[in-house]
Order: sequence, then C-alpha cells, then structure tokens
Amino acid sequence: MVLITLAMQIAVVSPTAWQNRGFPVPPLTRPADGSARADKALASDAQRIAAQHAPAYVVIDEADCVVLFSEGTGWFLEATGPASLSLASMARPETLPELRKLIRWTRVTGRIGRATTTMDQATGPSLLVSLVVEPLPAADAGERRLLILFQQAGPDLSPARPERQIQLDRLASALKHSNHRLSATTLDLIASNADYQAAAEALEATNAELEVATEELRVLNGELTDRVVELDLAHTDIRNLLDSTRIAIVFLDEDLRIRTFTPLACGMFRLSDADLGRPLGDLTADVDYPNLTADLRNVLRSATMLEREIDGTLDGRRFLARMLPYRDSRAATAGVVLAFIDVSATHNANQARRESEERLHLMAASVPAFLFIARPSRDWDYVNPPFHSFTGLAVEAALGRGWWDAVHPDDREEADSLWRAAAERGSTMQHEIRFRAATGAWCWFLIRAVPQLDRQGGVVRWFGSCTDIDERRQAESRQGLMLADMQHRVKDILAVVRSLLKRTLQSSVDMDHFADHFAGRLGALARSQSVAARTPERNVMLEELVAEELAAHGGQNDRQVSIEGPPVVLSDKVASVLGLALHELTTNALKYGALSIPSGQIAVRWRLEPPVAAARTGRDVLTLAWLEHGVPLTEVNPSRRGFGRNLIEQGLAFELKASTKLDFRPGGLQCTIVLDPRGDDMAAAGNRRQAP
Repeated sequence: MVLITLAMQIAVVSPTAWQNRGFPVPPLTRPADGSARADKALASDAQRIAAQHAPAYVVIDEADCVVLFSEGTGWFLEATGPASLSLASMARPETLPELRKLIRWTRVTGRIGRATTTMDQATGPSLLVSLVVEPLPAADAGERRLLILFQQAGPDLSPARPERQIQLDRLASALKHSNHRLSATTLDLIASNADYQAAAEALEATNAELEVATEELRVLNGELTDRVVELDLAHTDIRNLLDSTRIAIVFLDEDLRIRTFTPLACGMFRLSDADLGRPLGDLTADVDYPNLTADLRNVLRSATMLEREIDGTLDGRRFLARMLPYRDSRAATAGVVLAFIDVSATHNANQARRESEERLHLMAASVPAFLFIARPSRDWDYVNPPFHSFTGLAVEAALGRGWWDAVHPDDREEADSLWRAAAERGSTMQHEIRFRAATGAWCWFLIRAVPQLDRQGGVVRWFGSCTDIDERRQAESRQGLMLADMQHRVKDILAVVRSLLKRTLQSSVDMDHFADHFAGRLGALARSQSVAARTPERNVMLEELVAEELAAHGGQNDRQVSIEGPPVVLSDKVASVLGLALHELTTNALKYGALSIPSGQIAVRWRLEPPVAAARTGRDVLTLAWLEHGVPLTEVNPSRRGFGRNLIEQGLAFELKASTKLDFRPGGLQCTIVLDPRGDDMAAAGNRRQAP
C-alpha cells in the first residue's frame, strides 16, 4: 500500500514541483528518432496522467478563508450550512482538529507542517489522509497565505470494529460535526448581532450627524439667502451710483472689451447695450486721446494707476483720464477701469489762478517797496524780489527769521517791542528801521504791518511793506543842517557887513567915498555868496571865485590876467572871507596896480601842500599867490594902512586862521596867503550815506 501511494505521489508531482521541493530531477530520455513532435506528445501525455494523480489543495489567507481551490477537493471538504469560504465551515469533522493544529503551528514557526489522520467512508474501512501545510511567499507586504495539501495514504489497517460501533462512531462524528457547526453558527450569529448593533449605532450617529448637517445647511441656506439679498442690494446701489455719477466710466476686461459702463459714457463713446463685449478701440471717442489703447495695455502690464489730462474734441472741455487696474476677488488684475472726469472748471480756475499769481508776482516785483507775508511769530513766509536784490539774501535765507539778520542791531529791540504791542492790540504796526544793503551800507525803511485777525481777535497773519525812506531821512538831515548853517551864515554875513560898514566908515573921507567903497565890498560879498549858492553843498571852487572877482572889475583880458592851479573846493565861509580879500586886491590893482595901466599883468597861482606837523586838521593846506608885474615903481613900504590891508593881514588870520604876507616890490604887489580850504566848517561833507 505504501508503494502504491509513493508511486501515485511520484506520478502527480511534476518535475518543476520535484525541483522546488529540493529533489533532483532525472533527465528525460529522448526517443531514438529524436523527433521534436514525439517529445511534445510524450510530455503532454505524461502531464495529463500526472495531473490525474496529483494531490488536492487549497490556499487560505490570514483569516483562514479559502482563496483558491484545486480539482479533487470535494472529497476532503464539505459545503453545508450558510455560504462561507471559511475552511473550518468546509473541513470534514475528522480532519478539522489536525488542520487547526497544523495551521497554527505553521503560522507560528513559518515551517512546513505534516500530519496523518483518518477519514470515515460511507462503506468500507476508514482511509488514512496525509495533510501538508506550507507557507507561500507573500504576494503583498504583510499578507501571509498557506497552501494545504490533501492526499490519501491508504486504508486504515487498525483492527476491525463492529458494525454497530462503526455506526455509533459515525453518529457521534456527525453529532460532533453538527455541534461544531452549531457553535460556529452561534458565533456567527453573535458576531452578526454585534455587527448589526454597531451598524445600528453607526446609523444613529450618522442620523444625528445628518440632522446636524441638515441644521447647518438650513442656517447656511439662510445666510446665503441674506447674502444674496445683500449682494442684490449692493448691486442695486452700485448700479444707482453708476447711473447717478457725473463721471464717464467704462469697465474693460483683459482683452479691453467692454464689460459695462455708466450712462455718461454713452455720450462720450456713443455706447449702447449692443456694444457690450466689443473692443473699446473699435469705438469713436469724443476726446483727443490717440494713445488710449497703449495706455490701457500699459496699466494691464504694470497693474498701476495712470492719469492723463486731455482735451475734448467737440465742446472744448478738459478731461482727466484715470485708468486703474480692475482686480478680482483674488486681487489679480482682470481688466481696466477707465474713467473720464470733467475738470474744465478746475482747469480754468487753475489757469486763472496761475495768471493771477503771475500778475501779482509781476506787480510785487515792480513795486520799489518790500512786500512780505508773515506768521504770527513774525516769521516771513513770502517777500517780493526787491528785498533779495537790495539785501543780497537768497530766498531760503530771507524766509522765516532770516530777514531779521538784515535789520540793524540797534533797531531790533524797539521794533520787536512795537510788534508785540501791535499783536496784543490787533492793530497796525509802523516803525522806522534800518536794513543792511548788499553793499554793506545801512538804509532807513518804514516798515508797516497790517494784521489779519480771527474771530477771537488773534493774529492769523501779517501783511506788510517796507518803504525806502533813506533819501527822505537824508534830506531831512540835510535840511536841518542847512537851516542851522543858514542861521549861522546869516549871523556871519551880518557880522561881516557890520565889520565892512565900520571899517569903511573909518577909512572914508566923505559919504561919496564911503558909498563907493562900501558898495564894492558888498558886491564882492554877494558874489562869493552867489558862487557858493550854486551847489546844494554850498561848496565853492577857488578858480571860479577868482575868475568871478576879476571879471566883475573888468579883469577878463587874458593878456593881463592869468589864473593857474589845481581844483580846490572851498567852504562857503572860507570863500566869503577870501572873496573879500580878492576884492581888495583887485580894487587896489585897478587903482594903483597892474590893472591901472595897459602893460600891467596879474598872475594868480595856488597849490595844495601837505600840512606841517603841528597842523590841527591834518588836511592839505592851500598856498595862494597874487603876483603883479609891469607896474611903475611904487612906495615899497607905505605908511597908510587901509581896510584892504587890515583885512588881508589881520582879518584872514582871525577868521580863517590863515597866514598872509604883503610885499610892495618894484614892478607890482605880491601877496601870499596860506590857509585851510575847508576851514573849521565840516557841514558840507557831501550827500552820502554814513554807516552808524
């Protein structure tokens, strides 16, 4: 029986199976003819016969469920009860205990398990069954499957049992099998009940979740309804806003196609609802904007706002074209918003303002006075160009408190005090101060500031002017000096007249002699005053004084008179006294000297020389020489001393601190006079501005 079983195993196991089990495979012998067809037929017959004697097998998974059946398993397995692939529900009761032990042992050790058991037959003795459990290579990670082989090993050779005992054993085995199946069914029912209970609980939980979800959906639906209403209201508001606005707005997509527009844009681009979706470039606009499309594409590329001021083509209006990127809900640029704002009124107002400012600037620049605007703190916010031209201060340096640096230090305290007092009263401030010119000179100005007051009477701003009064101040100063000088000169002239009257009376023999000499001397005094009055400074040129005196007595003949000397300016006092001395010399020349005969000559010479070390003034001194020639021999040392000689020798020394010398020489008189041409009179210093 063992030999038959071994032969069956050898027959059903293929060469590949033998090789997989570690047994050497004997080489196949070929027929003598070596025909390939004969080899294939032989192999096919051998495989067919071997397949008939191969053992039955099943493949189970980790849950002991059958995943693969082979042919011939029906004798070893039974399918009773509910449909199931569980191996325990299909195995014969006789083989089930051994199968469970082999399966558990193989899963634990991972090795091949073998066992032999008996299996009852309906008729005849029991059979021996060989069981083999072998692990298969895992097809997937974590999946462990087992191969179970069923093979008959022959009849059971144990002593024969009585028929009744055999039947009892069969009944016991069937009862045992039924109990096992009942237990399995009970377990399956318990498991199913647990599954049903879990499913019911899950269903209840799902139902609760559905109720919560339904409530959430109801709330969400309400919120969505409110949002829809709000969006509808917002859309209505936006539509009303766009319809009511006085701005032409066109919404464009990325291809510059019209999405929507405001009513005012209809007249500018001649739009209608039929133009929705059309490119804006296909339409004609009533504005002069040839680069509109290029600017729109530039806004799309840069995603920044762009503005252009353009002219209308029909009515001459002015528009501000403003282009902004149209952004979607993700803040991405999805188009352009084009708006045309009518800025004609603003443009005209700005143009008028610029023209007004230009006129004001020209007027402020043409005014000779300084015009300024100051804050309550007296910091200047504006001053017109004449201030910068006069002081030399730049605009930045003059504004704020910079202008205060150009004010004379002696005038600042009083001006600041007067300005604070005017601010407290809210009244006009007016004061005379000095400003420093770009040349460094100080000039007088009349500053006048008028406050702009708020409702509480506080100063908001000062508006003022600075008027040049320096010439007026100089004129007033000169007028005062001239008045004082006139009073002094009148007194001097009256003193001179009294002296002339007294001296003439003393030297006159009768009234005719007195009248003649006194009239001539008054004439000389008048001529010197007339020459001095020709200039505002009352300065007299020495050459003019000599020429006037000689001309008054007929001494204009160039053959008899010569005058030579540098330009010398005499004060009017020096000119008055020196003019009397020249009158006496001229009168003496007419009576007794060079002018009394045709051959006589007079030479008047003068020069300026540095002063001697003891001089008080330190100015150049004048040396004047009166020289007569061609006069017959006269008395060299006359004993008579008349008015003229006393005037020259004593009057000049007393009045002008002069030194004189008279020489009566053969051929004519010689007179030398040395004096300070300005004397002590410094009133006529000239019309010039003096620094303090």
